[in-house]
Amino acid sequence: MTRIKLFLSLLLIITISIVFKVVESLQTVGLDIKIPPTLEGDRVLTLNDTGYIHYTLTPLNEKFITEEALPHNDLLEIGSGFSNVAIESLKKGVNSYTANDILKEHLDILVARAKLEFGQNSERVLKSLKLLPAEAPEQLHLANNQYDAILADKVLQFMTPSKIDSFLSWSRKALKRNGKIYIATIPPTNISVREKLLPEYMERTKNEGIYAGYFEDMLPYLNEEYREKYTKKPSKDSKGTTLFTRENLKKFLEDHGFEVLETYALRLVGDGKDHFMWSNVKDEESDLVGVIAISP
Repeated sequence: MTRIKLFLSLLLIITISIVFKVVESLQTVGLDIKIPPTLEGDRVLTLNDTGYIHYTLTPLNEKFITEEALPHNDLLEIGSGFSNVAIESLKKGVNSYTANDILKEHLDILVARAKLEFGQNSERVLKSLKLLPAEAPEQLHLANNQYDAILADKVLQFMTPSKIDSFLSWSRKALKRNGKIYIATIPPTNISVREKLLPEYMERTKNEGIYAGYFEDMLPYLNEEYREKYTKKPSKDSKGTTLFTRENLKKFLEDHGFEVLETYALRLVGDGKDHFMWSNVKDEESDLVGVIAISP
């Protein structure tokens, strides 16, 4: 009996480590579903090679989970991939969580992770998880007063300014009255492009204002270290990149009728191995900027 208990305890420890650590080698977690290896910075390369899914939650993520993942709320995450936000929201018993991603395979991994996390309760919990494989904003379904909050975490940079316009207009309609939108995106001060791109961005703002951050090709602006990583796996579907300073992101939302409640300037810091956190920094040092806004 003691040996059986010991075996079950070890099995439980192994299962938990798979869910929360995401082992470095490819790990099967479902029917032919594999989680890619975790890279430096506690992140995973997306299956379509357009960016990374970060396991470390930002302060904006944490606030979304704490204040919006409530039993009576209906939430939507744009570009959710298989990160921890959906898992943590489901733990809190959110009424419904719609996970959107351009790749169905990312959502399949999310479901597999949820099954491991919730075990025998997964069938009940997964009734609250709705999958929406679609490219935002053009493939999103028509929605009116449907969501209490929307999260768009590190996805706006993949949209052109006109598509961001469309997405914010769609979000205003999709949110319930006094619903909130949480946005985190890449600024021109990001360490990968800061040295080469920031001076041009600042010059552009004199004439182009909040639309100054659209670049058709980011490759010439990348630092050598990041250029090497970028060119190993170029995106076949790249439509350019749109960057925002914190102030321009705030103004962009205000121009669409949102009332901005909070803003963020963040940088990921850690020991290069297991311990990472997003820290508040000065705007000129930020690798990520964010806003929380309400739709009155």
